[in-house]
Amino acid sequence: MIGVKYQERLAISKAKTQKQQWVCRQCGCKFNGHKRRFCGQSCREKARQGTHQHCCERCRKMFVSKEKNQRFCSVVCRQESVKRPTYSCQHCGTQFIAPPDRKIYCSRECAFVRMGIVSEERAALRRIAANSGWLKRRRPARISVCEYCGDRFIGDHGRQVLCSYECRKAIGRLNAQMEHDTIDPDRRKCVRCGHYAGSTHKYCKKCTKLVKTANEKKAKVRRRYRMRSTQIETIVAIDQFVKDNWRCQDCGVEVDQVGSPNKDSYANLDHIVPLSKGGTHRTSNVQTLCRKCNIIKSDRKYVQLVLPYGVTKGYA
Repeated sequence: MIGVKYQERLAISKAKTQKQQWVCRQCGCKFNGHKRRFCGQSCREKARQGTHQHCCERCRKMFVSKEKNQRFCSVVCRQESVKRPTYSCQHCGTQFIAPPDRKIYCSRECAFVRMGIVSEERAALRRIAANSGWLKRRRPARISVCEYCGDRFIGDHGRQVLCSYECRKAIGRLNAQMEHDTIDPDRRKCVRCGHYAGSTHKYCKKCTKLVKTANEKKAKVRRRYRMRSTQIETIVAIDQFVKDNWRCQDCGVEVDQVGSPNKDSYANLDHIVPLSKGGTHRTSNVQTLCRKCNIIKSDRKYVQLVLPYGVTKGYA
C-alpha cells in the first residue's frame, strides 16, 4: 500500500510541474518542467561566463552583453535616444548638433572664414578632406604663416611652417642652389675630363671607374715584373695548405677555403720574404696564413725583436 500511495503522489507532482511555466533568466523564453533558473545547458554556460541577453530599447534588437542592466545595443542607439537641440551655422546655414558651448559655427573652417583668416576655397577643400577621412587631426588646429609665400594657413601640427607641397619644393630648390653657389667651382670639376664631379669628389663617375681599372692593371703589371726578375717555381696553393696542416703559420688558427674569402680564417698563400723586398717565388719562400695575419703582415718580412721581456717575432 505504501508503494502505491508514493507512486500516486509522484504522478500528481509531475502533472503539476508540467502545467507550470518558468522564465529563463538568460534568454527570457518560457519552458515547462520542474522549477529551475535556465532553460538549458547553453544558457547556464552563458550565465557562468558573465553574458546577458537584452533587448535594445530603441531598435528592439536582441544582443548579448556582459552588463546586467544594459539598455542599448550600441553607442549610436544611445546617442539617438537622447534628445539634443540642433543649431544653425551662421556662415553656411547647415543644421548641426553640438554641445551648449558651441552654438554659432558648425566647424573651425566656417569660423576661420567668417573671421577672415582663411579663404572660402581653402576652407571648402579642407572640409571635403575632413569628411572623406583624409584628414585625421590628433591635435587641435593651429594658424601659421608660410615661410615661403607668407600666406596664413591651418597647420596639422605645431611644427608645420610651409603651407603646401609647391612651397616645400620651391624651398628645396632654393637651398640646393645656395649650397651649389657656396662651393668653389674648381672643386666641382673632374680632374681628368673637366666635367661636373660633385662637391667633394676628385673624379666623375665615369672617370672613377676608368682610374680604378687602370690602377688594378698597374698593380698586376708591377707584380708580373717582380716575378720575372726573380726565381719562379710552379706552386699549387692547396699542396702548401696540406703541407702546413691547414694551420696559420703565424697565429696557429685553423684555416679553410670554404665560404666567403673576406672572413678572417680564409686560407691565403703568403711570401715569407715579399717579392718587393727581393724574395723568390719558390716553395721554400711561401707559407700558409689566415687572411687577418696576411693583412697585418702586408709587404713586410719577419725580424727578431729584442724587447725587455724577451725576444719575439715582428715585422720590418
